[in-house]
Amino acid sequence: MLRTAVAQRPVQFEDLGSFEPWLIGHACALVAKGIDPRRLRAKAATQAHPLRDAGRAILAEWLGGLRS
Repeated sequence: MLRTAVAQRPVQFEDLGSFEPWLIGHACALVAKGIDPRRLRAKAATQAHPLRDAGRAILAEWLGGLRS
């Protein structure tokens, strides 16, 4: 019986180098939804590392709570 689960967002980037190809590849879809890829790039430059660290902490906490 499943007692615990974790959900993660489908796209995660460890660094901005892997974000840029994704951003370029999805630029048309982003613009179609009203999202400016340039603004997203700028926000990523300032928020990527804190968000990465927070995601790692959440996953580590969840994994620490698993029972064997």
